[in-house]
Amino acid sequence: MPEISKEIKLDLTDVPAGERDNVKRDVGDFVINEILRSVAGGNSPVQGEGKFKALNRNYAKDSKQGNNTANLQLTGEMLRTDLDFKLTPAGIRIEVKGNSEDRADGHNQLSSKAKNWANKIGFPKRRFIPDGRQGFTSAIKSGYRGIIEDAKVIEEEPEIEDTSPEPTPGTGAIPENDIRDTTSISFLLSDEAIEREIIRELKRRGR
Repeated sequence: MPEISKEIKLDLTDVPAGERDNVKRDVGDFVINEILRSVAGGNSPVQGEGKFKALNRNYAKDSKQGNNTANLQLTGEMLRTDLDFKLTPAGIRIEVKGNSEDRADGHNQLSSKAKNWANKIGFPKRRFIPDGRQGFTSAIKSGYRGIIEDAKVIEEEPEIEDTSPEPTPGTGAIPENDIRDTTSISFLLSDEAIEREIIRELKRRGR
């Protein structure tokens, strides 16, 4: 049987080691749900594939109560039962296993056998698993990257030490050897500057 799968490599560098498998599972659940959501609306979750070709009118009337949306859910087994994911060293692998592999290959047309068969009978491609050169849509990528981002360790900003001079005890005045711009207009008009001048004048008068 053909292997219908796609590995998604995940950058978990800044995720705590003990949380990485949990993050992989969260990503896997998210991607599976997004595949199901996209396909239910007749859209491919694969970048560049777009909307699925609608079902033949007679087939839709006979098998889907007239609904011609190609949602690949005639019995539900392929997507609801056999579509799953597993963890890999580099990330996760989305795959179709069990009795649905041949059917999934027919829709995705990943193997040369499935492509030849589809070309021969004119069966439309409805891809929900990317091939080796493709990826999932940008919306799906953005979603699972957000899951990873939320799990990263956030480094706290270092506290900046307050190096401003302390007032002289009992006076509230800044020491006279304080190094600052005492010529600026804002300083000369400040209460601190006025208080300093009063203290200097009292010292000059010997009080």
